[in-house]
Amino acid sequence: MKKFITIVSMMAAFAAAITSCNKEEIVGTADGEGLYLNKVELTLVKGNSEALVATVTPKDAAKLTWASADNAVATVDTKGLVQAVGAGETTITATAAGRKVECLVSVQSPVTVLTLDKSEVFIYKGEETEVVATVGPEDINVPFKYTWTSSDETIFTVTADAADPSKAVVKGKMGGFATLYVQAGDVTTSIPVTIDVDLAGLVITGVPTGKVYKGDSFQLGVDKDPLDAIDVLSPVWSSSDESILIVDQNGLVNAVGAGTASITVESNGFSTSVEFTVKVMTTIEFLPKSATYTTGDLTFTATGNASFYSSYFRLRSNNTLTFSVPEGLKIAEIVFTPYSSSYPLAANVDNGTYNASSYTWTGESQEVTFTVTTSSTYMRGIKVTYKD
Repeated sequence: MKKFITIVSMMAAFAAAITSCNKEEIVGTADGEGLYLNKVELTLVKGNSEALVATVTPKDAAKLTWASADNAVATVDTKGLVQAVGAGETTITATAAGRKVECLVSVQSPVTVLTLDKSEVFIYKGEETEVVATVGPEDINVPFKYTWTSSDETIFTVTADAADPSKAVVKGKMGGFATLYVQAGDVTTSIPVTIDVDLAGLVITGVPTGKVYKGDSFQLGVDKDPLDAIDVLSPVWSSSDESILIVDQNGLVNAVGAGTASITVESNGFSTSVEFTVKVMTTIEFLPKSATYTTGDLTFTATGNASFYSSYFRLRSNNTLTFSVPEGLKIAEIVFTPYSSSYPLAANVDNGTYNASSYTWTGESQEVTFTVTTSSTYMRGIKVTYKD
């Protein structure tokens, strides 16, 4: 029985030791009576608050009072609520029945205000200007650094002053709009930056590199000169002769007739034009009456055994048909019409397409030659289109 009592006593002592460890933050001394405080040190950010807990034993044995050694740093109310007022350190004291306990309060004052001496930056390309940052409050005691950033370094760069990082130099690199950011501690502020480049003129883009033919359409555009000018364009398009060229207000041009005309674009007090000469394709339909046949600029030549009749002509196997135009002209299309469905066409050349009633070659060449691949080919018509 004594052994059992001893074991119970040991367990109780162990439990008491654990309880004591759980209260290791409690401070104060007394023989059955005392004053205890839950913290001996407390760190607060300026503007924040936290309650300290003081315990009198036995309970309500004495009236508890609170005091701060420096109310400019931290205040404490009758319930132990500590309010961080200003940067620095002070002691909060709890007193009861002649006993007192103290807590060292450290108040941190970080950067909470960050302003710039400019509301915006507006400079010309190649120019520089200084921007100065100011932080607050006055009693900052938390270390910080300034970080300056450009949202687009192709438009402007920003370089902090090595001797005074609260200052930085903005340099314009190209025309455009971006944002300047500066960070101090956990606070960031920004201002817009405009790098100005004056508009000097307009440039029409999308001009066709080849010849323009009646029926063609093409899309023109307009660029600023220089390209990084910050002006916003409102282009107005016009044609000098709408019987030749028609242009809409999106810059889409339709060639509707032969001749020479200009397309003009105007914007921001500037204008520029581009001149076009519109060509017309020539189409000739004929039934050749001989092995060598010339009509307009086109020469038709049949080689080998060819027969010519009033309503058709016949060309036997392996013989050829050659179409040619003078230098400077190009054949664009040849369409053969068979004499009847009983006499289909069969010719060998690239870019050819068959349908039920014709064979069509499309391309661009000064001379085109066809070779008959069947025993005979009968045709009742040929249509040739050529262009400048």
